Amino acid sequence: RAAGTRRGTTAAAVPGVSPSYAQAVETWLAVAPWRPDALERAERVARLLVERMLAPDGHVYFEQRRLWTSRVPFVRWTTAASFRALARLLLARAARGRPREVAGARLG
Repeated sequence: RAAGTRRGTTAAAVPGVSPSYAQAVETWLAVAPWRPDALERAERVARLLVERMLAPDGHVYFEQRRLWTSRVPFVRWTTAASFRALARLLLARAARGRPREVAGARLG
């Protein structure tokens, strides 16, 4: 299994749901004062979010399963939450003096 893939149990991987990716980034950023590796973990999850769930037109897919992907653009549930998490990651990176980029996309 790929690094960063969530697991519901030890037997099966959980399908990708974009609010889960966004919440994972937010959670890692929230615990960053106590976990030295939190920013790197947030970056890894953000990279997976961008690579797996971001549509070419800019919206975020809702859910990705083994055989199909729900590409419905739920702006409030998926896109807004994901963009907020990515923006918070950029602010955290800037606070640490790191380049403002996520998953290879340079911003600003």
